[in-house]
Amino acid sequence: PDSVRARMSAPPPGLGSSVELATNELGELGIEVEASHCSGRVWPAAIVLGRYLESERCERLRARDAAVLELGAGTGWLALKMSSRFASWTATETTEGGALDRLERNLAKFAGGGTRGSPMARALDWNDAEGFVHSAGGTGGWDLVCGSDLVYSETGAVALARCLDALLGDNGDEESGPGDGDGDGDGKVGTRRRRRPMIAIAQTCGRWGGHGYDEALFEALADRSLRAEPAFGDIPPDDDTTLRQHVVVFSIERSPGGSSGTCECVDIERDRRSHPLLRAARIRERNDQTQLAALTEDDRRELDATRLFDELLST
Repeated sequence: PDSVRARMSAPPPGLGSSVELATNELGELGIEVEASHCSGRVWPAAIVLGRYLESERCERLRARDAAVLELGAGTGWLALKMSSRFASWTATETTEGGALDRLERNLAKFAGGGTRGSPMARALDWNDAEGFVHSAGGTGGWDLVCGSDLVYSETGAVALARCLDALLGDNGDEESGPGDGDGDGDGKVGTRRRRRPMIAIAQTCGRWGGHGYDEALFEALADRSLRAEPAFGDIPPDDDTTLRQHVVVFSIERSPGGSSGTCECVDIERDRRSHPLLRAARIRERNDQTQLAALTEDDRRELDATRLFDELLST
């Protein structure tokens, strides 16, 4: 719901000034900034994702004229900032809440400038990413899929995982080679094969006191045999038990030997000890246990009564 999508936390330490600068930059460009909806302003994860795309890790992508597909492009700030570094940039948004209309208006202000990689806006329903791929000729055609702070509910996490699954294609899909587009590089016409893109998703972990949707995203990806590997950003060590916000860019890949709909390749127990998407839930659970252990018997009875009352109200 829009009310949930709009209720964001403050920027992580050290990123507040960057967000302010990016937002001011939009204003100077005459671009709409709408604080009442998550798609109408710049968030910290977009800043970190931009730094990742400018880093040495993405140097080869920039050098080979990569085609980029951005999910949840919002104001279009990242597309306008980064598109000149790539051959093409397709910025996508939902049609809900006027998000796509806002994005189209923002990008249209800079259309026809003749710059390399001028971004274009398109609608994308995460629950119909298969149709989106089909409309692109069935072969994808993107070298990089990216997005930042895309999940605001458990339903959204499931939809995003489904979308990424569709964009990655099956294990048999390969990146197209030069020449004919069928992946064998021989220049002869053949059966076209899906291009499997690199996927980079930036997530502000630990939002809302650890009650954000990091764990929901992890589980939704695992249900489709997708794995989020930390690639860039603020990745706390395992012994850091401070519950705080931090932005991580994850590389989304299919688990080795896995296929859509299975999750045998994901070691949940191992990941609970160290994975950034499970960090906040792990720390919150430990803090809850510590507080529970400190309760008196009267406190416990009162807590049990409150829980029972809440359950009755919810039925």
